[in-house]
Amino acid sequence: RNNVMKVLLGLLLIVGLVGCSNDKETSKTAGKEQTGDPVTSETLKVAYNSDPDTLDWSYTGATATRDVAWHIFEMLFALDKDYVAQPMLAQSYDVSEDGKTYTIKIREGVKFHDGSTLNADDVVASIERWSKVSSVGKTTTKYIEAVTASSESVVEIKLNTPYNSLIADFVAPKSALMI
Repeated sequence: RNNVMKVLLGLLLIVGLVGCSNDKETSKTAGKEQTGDPVTSETLKVAYNSDPDTLDWSYTGATATRDVAWHIFEMLFALDKDYVAQPMLAQSYDVSEDGKTYTIKIREGVKFHDGSTLNADDVVASIERWSKVSSVGKTTTKYIEAVTASSESVVEIKLNTPYNSLIADFVAPKSALMI
């Protein structure tokens, strides 16, 4: 009983000391009083709890890789706020009546970091690589018969059997289909 009283007294002293702290010291940022106005800077520093082993988001689903790669690469489709796949680098897509042909129209005027323009051949190459290195891609490729560029801005995917999860697999954040 005596120890419990000592612990309670100690907690009360700590609360009292915190309550008496100087508010001016806690309201300063970088030596300036906070005014409520936004602070502008040219550098955003972000800390992660671990460094990614690789930036190859297709190869790994590791959280550290995904968190960084999400800000570097783009995908054909992305999840919206309701987790529904929406076109991103794709402009639109159609599925044939038999469910075995997907025709994906690529957005025009999309530039890579080097200034070159995204085209259907880039998408075909990305899908082919993804199907070899991604765990999701390896599963999906069992349903894919052919991936071709039918024009500069159209990709055609022929399936050997209907596979309703194709777009969901393309948008999966684990082992992503990066373009």
